[in-house]
Amino acid sequence: PDAAVERIVEYTRSHPQFHESMYFYISYSYFMKGDDSNAAKYLALYPDSKAFSPRVFLLRAQIAEKLGDRNTAKSELQKALKLNPDHMKSRLMLVSLAIQEGKTKETGPEIQKIIEKGY
Repeated sequence: PDAAVERIVEYTRSHPQFHESMYFYISYSYFMKGDDSNAAKYLALYPDSKAFSPRVFLLRAQIAEKLGDRNTAKSELQKALKLNPDHMKSRLMLVSLAIQEGKTKETGPEIQKIIEKGY
């Protein structure tokens, strides 16, 4: 991850008009290194309207959970599912968060959707 971060940073310095999706990749690299605060900082620069994949919102949710903000994590997962209702990793994370909060009864519909998709 260190090399990936350095290459991305070098690219953005030499290409000042880089595409906004680079913020996702920078954020992901920091997240993989365990640097959640920098991951959050860079992903915050990436507007919702430019999200190319539910993975953007899933990453935001993962970062928020690590930073202790479960409400934001759930909100970001809902955005992922709005963009793609079949994004099972987001559904699985919603189930996990609900179970951690002792809300197992609420997980039924999400688990059913996961089973129906054969995930």
